[in-house]
Amino acid sequence: KDELKKYQIAPETILAANGYTVFTQNGNFGTSSNDSGKVQDFGLSEYGESIYLSSGSEGELGGGYSLSQTFGATLNGTSLGRHQPDASNANNVDFIKLQYPTYGAENAPVFIPEVIIKEIRYNAVDQSDELYEYIELFNRSSETIDLYDPANPSNTWKLGEGIEYTFPEGVSIPSGGHILITRTDPEIFRYLNNIPSSRMIFGPYSKALDNDKDTIDLLIPGTPDAGFVPYVSSEKISYHDGSQSSGLNAWPSQPDALSGYSLQREPSDSYGNSALNWLGLIATPDSPNIQMLELRRNGSSLQLYWIGGSQLQSKDDLSGSWSDVSDITSPHTIDTEQAPQQFYRFAE
Repeated sequence: KDELKKYQIAPETILAANGYTVFTQNGNFGTSSNDSGKVQDFGLSEYGESIYLSSGSEGELGGGYSLSQTFGATLNGTSLGRHQPDASNANNVDFIKLQYPTYGAENAPVFIPEVIIKEIRYNAVDQSDELYEYIELFNRSSETIDLYDPANPSNTWKLGEGIEYTFPEGVSIPSGGHILITRTDPEIFRYLNNIPSSRMIFGPYSKALDNDKDTIDLLIPGTPDAGFVPYVSSEKISYHDGSQSSGLNAWPSQPDALSGYSLQREPSDSYGNSALNWLGLIATPDSPNIQMLELRRNGSSLQLYWIGGSQLQSKDDLSGSWSDVSDITSPHTIDTEQAPQQFYRFAE
């Protein structure tokens, strides 16, 4: 911010309507670049940066145009981009991880993580928030997900922003599994809500979820660097009680107005930071783990989707024996043009 003149775009450069232009570290603004527009070489840090675009002429700022973008730590090889969750609200734009880089082209779809924030109970209305407030995480993938860095097990996942919580070492979520993070002691919460012992509950988190609006950030550890552990935002949810007249008004109001309600995300593969993908429903802290096996058509192909802790099995002849499947992950594209045909099931 203190040095806004590190690179100057060449005079008479024209950006066509709905067009793109790309500047790279190697080709334009980095140490190895010979671009005449480079005033001071620089790079973008994987630990987070702020980028500023300003108008001007002859090496001086002016003209009144200024735009900035801040981003947090990122994993190597990932790309961040602008995403507008609600097409009717141009002011509501997120800058987040995309499914893949798109050099000089329209942004790819947003990346939906395997472990998502699935339910938020931020206001117990006629009950004590401290005793009944919680956040639910859900593993929507077909694999068990560790909530820590396998190469550095002491570096565990965190929740940040409105509340703060660091997971203990060794925690994993099975495929199709849910876990709860509570504001109160987990065993008190279990007793008050009649939650079975099989359901994993963690907590308490520090601070509290605001009953009007707040942000929950699910953070995963990156690769340590000289004793420093960068934390990357896996997904960030900024909810609202639905009382405002702006575009945020799309957030359901039931969790703030009715007893026993929470925010619940549907469907699980939808973008989390969009009011359009949340419903106000009866709170379900004891929701069962999911077992699902289904075929979905994707264009001209068929894909096999599954989640759950059961073993996937297959065979190519109904009179034959079932065999465990271990070399594919969900979703799996089925080649309908080649024999043999395959049958799938969960092991009994």
